[in-house]
Formats: sequence, C-alpha cells, structure tokens
Amino acid sequence: MTGMRFHHTRHANRFAISASLLALALIAPTMQPAPALAGNECLLDLDGSNVPSAGDGPAGATAFGSLHNTACGTFADASGGGVGSRNTATGYNANASGDSSRNTASGANADASGGESFNTATGTSANASGNDS
Repeated sequence: MTGMRFHHTRHANRFAISASLLALALIAPTMQPAPALAGNECLLDLDGSNVPSAGDGPAGATAFGSLHNTACGTFADASGGGVGSRNTATGYNANASGDSSRNTASGANADASGGESFNTATGTSANASGNDS
C-alpha cells in the first residue's frame, strides 16, 4: 500500500507543477507594464472633407504623460507627467510640455515649456519657457 500511495503522490505533484506552469504561461503574456498616459489630442480635418472621417487625425499632436494634457494643432506638444500636469498647446508646433506643470502655449511656434512651472506663451513665436517658473 505504501508504494501505491507514494506512486499516487508523485503523480499528484507532477500534476500540480504542470498546472502551475500552465497557469503562468497563460497569465504571463497579459502582465505588461501600464502604457503611458495619453491626454487629449484634437481631431483635425486632414482630408478637407469638413466632416469627421477616417482621413482625419491629430496631425502629430502629442499630449502624453497625463490625462489632463491637451494638444491641438499640427505638431503641438502638451506632454508631461508627474503630479498635477495640465499642459495645453494649441497652434502649429506650439509647445507646452513639462512634468508637474500647468503650461499653456497658444499660437504658431509658441513655447511655454518647463518642468514644475506655470508658463503661458500667447502669440506667434511667443516664448515664456523655463523650469520652476
């Protein structure tokens, strides 16, 4: 009887190990790092149809790092993470990026970038950039 019990226990251990490896193989592919937070990027009428369509898109605008960031304009950048980031960039190539910031850039090539700052640049090529400002 002892030999049978040992034989049964050995198979049970093999089954438990196989089940554990199977579970790990099924779960491991879903264990991926969280994606970067994307903010709001407006939809631009890239195809000139004057209605929302598949040809429309953000035209290179980026607002990564915080759900509160907003970028609208070709190549507008309102990216930045950290505590309280709420960056807003509107206009061609406007830059309101910065971690832990509330920067606002409005106008073509306006730059209100900087980390841990509250910069505001309004107008074509306006510059109010800097860290901790």
